[in-house]
Formats: sequence, C-alpha cells, structure tokens
Amino acid sequence: MKNHENRDKKQNIKNIKGGVIPLLGVSLIIFVLTVAVYFVANYVAESYAEDTRLSGWNYLYTDKAGVIPDGELRIYNAQNPIVTENKARKSNIYLTKSVEPSDKKLTVMMITDYAPMKIRVNGRDIYNNQFEAEDYVGNCYNAITLEPSTHDRQIEVFMKLPFSVRFEAYLKENGNAAFTPNRSFYFGCILAGIGILAILAFGMLSLIQKRFFRSLLTSVIAAYTGAAIILHSLPEITYALNAPIFLRLTELPVHLTFMLTMWFVSRQFKNNGKTAVAILFAAGISAALSLAALTPLMVKMSSAVMSLLCIAAIVYSSQTALIRLEHRTQYAVPIFVICSYYALIAVFAAILLVTRQRVLYMYNVAISTFVVAGVMEYIYIAEYRFEMKNKELRTQSARYEASVEQVSQFMKNMLNSSKEDLFETATNEISALIKQFYPEGGEIKCCAAVKADDGYREILNRGVIGCSYDII
Repeated sequence: MKNHENRDKKQNIKNIKGGVIPLLGVSLIIFVLTVAVYFVANYVAESYAEDTRLSGWNYLYTDKAGVIPDGELRIYNAQNPIVTENKARKSNIYLTKSVEPSDKKLTVMMITDYAPMKIRVNGRDIYNNQFEAEDYVGNCYNAITLEPSTHDRQIEVFMKLPFSVRFEAYLKENGNAAFTPNRSFYFGCILAGIGILAILAFGMLSLIQKRFFRSLLTSVIAAYTGAAIILHSLPEITYALNAPIFLRLTELPVHLTFMLTMWFVSRQFKNNGKTAVAILFAAGISAALSLAALTPLMVKMSSAVMSLLCIAAIVYSSQTALIRLEHRTQYAVPIFVICSYYALIAVFAAILLVTRQRVLYMYNVAISTFVVAGVMEYIYIAEYRFEMKNKELRTQSARYEASVEQVSQFMKNMLNSSKEDLFETATNEISALIKQFYPEGGEIKCCAAVKADDGYREILNRGVIGCSYDII
C-alpha cells in the first residue's frame, strides 16, 4: 500500500514537472522578446541622439579634484569610449573639447552618473554642480549656454566619479539649459495620462458594478508607473534637483514598481496573506535602505540589496503560483507564466541596476509592467465573460422553469374545461405565454372555433378579420 502511494506521488510530481517546463519556456520567450524591445528602443534612441551628440573629447584620469592633470590626453569619441582601467585608483576625470565659432546661441548638455562637476569656458568657471562639496549629486543632467562667437571656445570639465564614468555630451541650438525634456519624460507623461483617464473611467464604472474595481487597480498601476518614470527621468533633463537626496527619491519609485506590480498579481491568489506580507516587507526594507544610503558605497550596496529583495519576493510569489498550478485553480497557468517571466525580468533589472544602465533599466520597468498588467486585464476580461455567460445561463434556466410551470398550469386548466372552454382556455394561456416571454412582440391576434353540423361555430375572435376555418 505504501509503495503504491509513493509510486502515485512520484507520478504526480513527474506530471507536474512535465507541465511546468513548457510554461517556463513560454516565460522565457516573452522575456527574450521584452529584452529585444529594450535594445531596439535603445538603438533607435541612440540613432536619433547621434545628430546632436558632441564628440571628439580629450580626457585623462586624475586623483586631484579641480586640477588639470599632467600627461598625454586620450581621445573619447564614438569609436573610442572612455576606458575604466584607472578609475579604481583615481576618482576624478578631466575632459576638454574645443567648440567651433557659431553665430547662434548654443546649449551644451552633459549627462553623467550623478557626478559632481565643474565647467570652464576659455579658462573661466561658469558652472559648478557641488564639485567640491558633495560625493555625489541628485542630477545627471548638466548644461551651459554658449553665446554667439566668432572664435573657438575651449570647454574644460572637471568631474568626480562616484559611480561610473558615464559622460554623454550633446549640442543644441537655442535650447533651454535648465530643462530639456527627453523621450523618457514624454513616455512617462503619456503613460500617466492614460492611467489617470482609465482611473476616472473605471472609477465611475466600479460604482455601478464592482467587477470593474479590478480594472481600476490596473489603471492605478499604469498611472503609478508613468509617474515613477517621470521622476526617474528628471535627473536626466534638469539640474534644478541636484541635492543628493534626489538620487534616492527619483530612483526608489521605479524600483518599487516591481513590488507594487507583484502585489497586484498576488491578489489573484486565494488566501494570499503571507504572499502580500512578504512583498510589502521587501518593499519596506528596500525603501528604508534606499533612503538611508548616504555615501556612494552605501548607494551601490543598497541597490544590490534592493535587487536581491525584489528577486526573493518575486520568486516567493512564483512558488505560490506553482502551488496554485498544482491544485489546478482557475487562471493558474497565465499567473504562473507571468510570475516566472517577472522573476527573469527582476534578475535582468538587477544587472542593469548594478551596472548603472539607467535608460535600459527604465525601459525594463515600463515594458515588463505593461506586459504583466495586460495579462492581468486579459484574465479580468475572461472572468467577466465567464460571469456574463453564467448569468445568461441562469436567466435561461429561470425562464425555462417558469415556462414549464406555466405549461403545467395550462394543462391543468384544459383538463378541467368543457370543449368550448378548452379552446378558449388554450388560446388565452398561449397568448399569455407569448406576452410573458416575448413582450416586444406587440398585439396578439387570435381566433378559435368548434366544428358544427353546417361548418364551424366561432367561439373566440380577437382582431382577426375574415378568418376561414375551412382552410384552417
């Protein structure tokens, strides 16, 4: 008996594994497609940026802040990226570039990795972003304005390296140096706007029917993600928010999007208290670590721990989804697929976060959240259709039961009637049934007669003119 139970248990495990592996394959395919979208979008963005990119810089690492280093300068352009071999020993970098004469007002924008920076033009300091005051700043965007000139302008950049050696320079005519919106900012605004409109629409519908409350949550996720992307893009488009605290305040909401989306998915689980608590606990620890990071090293460590907590929470949710899959609960298959997909996304996001790939990290959050929200909304629509179908079946069953009862009463009335009363009763009962179940049919005309020696004797006529009973 015991051997038989063990054999059944092993067979059950084998069947489960056989069903899970194809689902994991589906998750992997969606993940690969998502990653492809990231890099295609990044490639397209880079191709547009090439037109305004300011290349041909010379640079050299140094360990003395604000001092022009001795030594031979290296060339930095599209073909020769900045090497990182000396960054471990030297925490500053010096860059210089000569800008040709122009009769137009020019804006030179420089994107870094939260690096304190000082800029000189022709030997004169014109921009200082907490260069000798902070270890890191809250903005990536730095910009200066060059007035029209008939002479070359020599630009010198002194930059600390708290995280990475990211340095991108762009030249724009007649731009606003303080604020230059980019595609990420516009994308966040569009997504937040769509989410807000959906919140208003589903909010009104949910007052009428509770089912739309779940779609209202999907709209909240979309609006929150859009707002998080807007915050995440602010350091890339303005230097107004340059206090170090803004690094944590603008990056944290995007990271918490993973937690919020996973909590949203866990609502599909029955008795999901433990899963929800685990996700909320991981989100709380992540927020505390991010806000408490005061030095570049602490920021890096908090990013790594946040990523691990995020992965742990999503893996735990995937395990819960696997249990639902084993129990064959409704919609367990798509929920398990998106949980597994999100686990892969979380690992990829951790790599992007640790390697300081901010733009790709933002796309990672936006597209993956869109995929998960779309699958959940598909589940809600399927549930709604199933509910409507059941409601229609219940209505038809009630109508069938009522019609059977009416026919039963009709037969009783006929059996207790004379011949003339029988015909009149039958006509009345049939007319009543038609009016009850097809009230839109309009006026019902009818006639009835009994056979007599000289033909037919009419006993009932309601609106029928010239009724020929011989033909009938």
